[in-house]
Amino acid sequence: MSRINSEEFQEPNNLLKVSNSPDWEDYQVHENLLKNVYREDKSFSVVCSTLEYALAAVRAKKFERSFVLFRNRVAAGAFLTVSTFRGKIGLVPAEIEWEFSTNLLAKAPSAAIDLINEVNNLVGKEIDLIRLSGVTRELEKALLKEQKITHPFQVIKQKEVISVVVNIENGAESAIKQASANKRKNLKKALRSQKELRFDYINSTENPELVWQRLLAIERQSWKWKTQSSIFQSSYYQVFYQGYFILKSSKMRSRVN
Repeated sequence: MSRINSEEFQEPNNLLKVSNSPDWEDYQVHENLLKNVYREDKSFSVVCSTLEYALAAVRAKKFERSFVLFRNRVAAGAFLTVSTFRGKIGLVPAEIEWEFSTNLLAKAPSAAIDLINEVNNLVGKEIDLIRLSGVTRELEKALLKEQKITHPFQVIKQKEVISVVVNIENGAESAIKQASANKRKNLKKALRSQKELRFDYINSTENPELVWQRLLAIERQSWKWKTQSSIFQSSYYQVFYQGYFILKSSKMRSRVN
């Protein structure tokens, strides 16, 4: 067995929800938790920790059937289920290549620990290992001291990263203010060199697949494509970013510039 099915473990009176295919409420709860955690600790990438990012990654690798989300109102954990050498299940980060994203979110360390124990109580007999990546420093300390967790788990310590992404959700000027002095200088210089900076918002009335094809057509005309250095020339990354873009667009949160 290398998969946890939401249908098998969903109990009407159980506060823990198990989902292989997150619905709108799952996205909302996860996003609210992500915003709350990031407000307190900015040591991880908020973009790479979204459900859309995780799902795009597992779909690009054709692991979608192995995705599982455990969550309640105060904590959420997104995992990929894999087979261990003992023939049981290992719960690992859904995006296993990015160690600066976090796959466990909670309003408080105690809520995260309670979630892990709830998972153990529900499917513990099937689980051989729980691996947590990029948890906040406060939660990392609490987990390493915790004695109540009844199942083996690993914490992959957060790696120090330099500017993984530029968050332009609140506009270019906001992104510049959050950058280092040297990067602010470079960004301002780049912005001044542009005659026009345009942001297009994609909404549900426009087919995101067509928008993606327009973006890809522009990329194919770039110097990166001509020099074989475009990330979209990798079949995996093209599928990944296409999936991520469409998932974000379906929630009216895509921005094209």
